[in-house]
Amino acid sequence: MSRKTLYLALTIIGIIMPYIYFVPWFLDNPGDIVGFLTLATANPIATMLTWDILISALVLVVFALGHLTQLGTGKIVMVIASTFLIGVSCGLPLLLYFREGENA
Repeated sequence: MSRKTLYLALTIIGIIMPYIYFVPWFLDNPGDIVGFLTLATANPIATMLTWDILISALVLVVFALGHLTQLGTGKIVMVIASTFLIGVSCGLPLLLYFREGENA
């Protein structure tokens, strides 16, 4: 399996796995941002994971913006949008997939 194929597979997994848990919660609690943030900081472990993900997302955005000229605005916007709408688990492998395509 090529690295590009692996990154694409990880992108797909990075979409599916978070949404397996988020979609049912969201359907039970539509638009409940306060409830979401309350759960995301409900205990020290949840808070640690929340901060870890937020910082990782920020680093990924900065890293992606560094590839703006190499990959183009459209791909970078897709990476940033997928990072904040789905998660780092989707945005990072998507960026690596795009980079691998440029390096091939």
